[in-house]
Amino acid sequence: MQTITKNTNNTLYFTLTEKVTLTTPFFLVRVEGRSSSIVKRFILPSDQSSYTDRYNKFTITESTTEILTSGTITLTSGDYDYRVYEQSSSTNLDELEATVKTPIEYGLLKVLGTDNTYNAPLDEKEYKYPT
Repeated sequence: MQTITKNTNNTLYFTLTEKVTLTTPFFLVRVEGRSSSIVKRFILPSDQSSYTDRYNKFTITESTTEILTSGTITLTSGDYDYRVYEQSSSTNLDELEATVKTPIEYGLLKVLGTDNTYNAPLDEKEYKYPT
């Protein structure tokens, strides 16, 4: 399971290189909320792994400002299913238009953090039971 914390830079690890068929692929990620119908697509930024034959390492930024073609996204807290596709385009955000239409990796993504804050009413009354 991958984990993203809201309003921070997050490191995600995958094993994509062992499954690619393109020589210089870009990776399109599609996430879909498990308890909502939210679908988000974004391109992974440059791979930071020193050992790409073993694993791939990417830094994803969760922020209120999105740049979907460079790994800066906005997600609400919750659980998501993710699928990763390889493609030759650095800008395509539709998996149906990806070069390879079969996902090369999939799994669960959990987004941690609070989206809303609760403010208690100012005129709240306190009731006590008699003892």
